[in-house]
Amino acid sequence: MKSDERFNILLVLLPFIHNDSSVAKTYLELKEFFIDENIPFVNYNFYSLEQHKPHIVFIQNPYEETRPERFRIDKIFKCGAKICYIPYGLDVGGGIWNIQAMYNIPLHNSAWRIFARSDKQKRMYAKYCDAGNSHVVVTGHPKFDNEQQNVEINEQLLQKIKGRKVILWTPHFSVNNPPSWSTYNIYSKTIFDEFAKREDLFLYIRPHPLFFKAMINHGIWKAEDEANFKHMITSSSNIALDETADYLQAFSVSDALMADAGSFLLEYLPSSKPILYLHHPEGLGLYDESMEGLYYKAS
Repeated sequence: MKSDERFNILLVLLPFIHNDSSVAKTYLELKEFFIDENIPFVNYNFYSLEQHKPHIVFIQNPYEETRPERFRIDKIFKCGAKICYIPYGLDVGGGIWNIQAMYNIPLHNSAWRIFARSDKQKRMYAKYCDAGNSHVVVTGHPKFDNEQQNVEINEQLLQKIKGRKVILWTPHFSVNNPPSWSTYNIYSKTIFDEFAKREDLFLYIRPHPLFFKAMINHGIWKAEDEANFKHMITSSSNIALDETADYLQAFSVSDALMADAGSFLLEYLPSSKPILYLHHPEGLGLYDESMEGLYYKAS
């Protein structure tokens, strides 16, 4: 859009408000990312929808409660703007609540355009969105473009890997009870025990950004357990933790993926590397059981 004179584009940096996330930490990390990538932005405290009156607003996140109140849908419509939505995640998890959250909340019903990854996803909007799917356009998803990038791997990480096969493990944050998708509580001990025996393999752990705080909020960890967890990883000769803002390094350096139900089950597919779906026997599973044919399945 910057290279097209028909557009005047402005990026507004908003906080992400969630019980399992540090608002300040998330905001500062995103700010640093924009600075590093040389992407101009404006702090939300210095931006007014009423004064700026944008014609089109792209929203990255559908959940109203995670945005400051003056940037919610009714306020955007009030200034006369049309809303465009690119689904922030590639919906995978099953369960009625998740289907609603992915296809039938106020944003989905009021958006001017939704950009879908596939014809199948457009049919999902027809099935679940009260507004239908005439406003849904199949464009493919920009996340899949990431697979074409040349990724620079951290040299210290490569030195620790020492040429071994790398298994990427991506624990989900839904560690609550009753269970939904996270398998950390039932599989983590087995995984760590196995890698303790397998010096020929390397485990690269990239938890969901909400994972650490969720473990404490749900009473699974005490406050000091996060530090103990990270110390255990640092002390290990064949385990590393990925907390970088960009997951492309993790995708590039890994030889296979172990993942709970989540967007990585789809985002990793273009790599053609093996994927092990970590199934929770009492959880909500995948939204479409036919997807299981794409993966190895742990139980």
